[in-house]
Amino acid sequence: MAEPQTQKTSQAKPADAKKASAPEKTAPVNITYIPRPGDPVTTVWGKLTFEANKPRPVSDPRLIEKAKKNPWFKVEGEKQAEASFDPGTDAPVNSTQYRAYAITWFKVVTKSADMQKRWSDEEALRTECEVGQDDLEYLARFYDPRLEQLVNMERAGEAR
Repeated sequence: MAEPQTQKTSQAKPADAKKASAPEKTAPVNITYIPRPGDPVTTVWGKLTFEANKPRPVSDPRLIEKAKKNPWFKVEGEKQAEASFDPGTDAPVNSTQYRAYAITWFKVVTKSADMQKRWSDEEALRTECEVGQDDLEYLARFYDPRLEQLVNMERAGEAR
């Protein structure tokens, strides 16, 4: 007597379905966060924390591709993307650009009155760039000491 034959069906198990939807992983590639003057020494990007100028292995191919186009990151073996915004010559259009723009002019202003006037005159620009309270607090860490430095230099010049 012949044994009954059973049909085999190929049904994916729930665990197999999860594997298929998980992001692909590739061999780790070192990505380095390259901050600009005034940028924080650490940043969180793609749910990963990067320390300034310290390579970090990354296996997510989507993040690696994004990093290749981001001028704040250097992907090992790739040319670093160039920044499209120059805070010394370009007008900012968002809060991130305004931060770089403001810090750049903080460094070159030479009189306390000029610094205070420019800050006041740029209120509309800050509104347009959607500069928030967190941005203002960040900028205050550079603005306040620079203003104090200029005031002290002016006082020292008057004392001569």
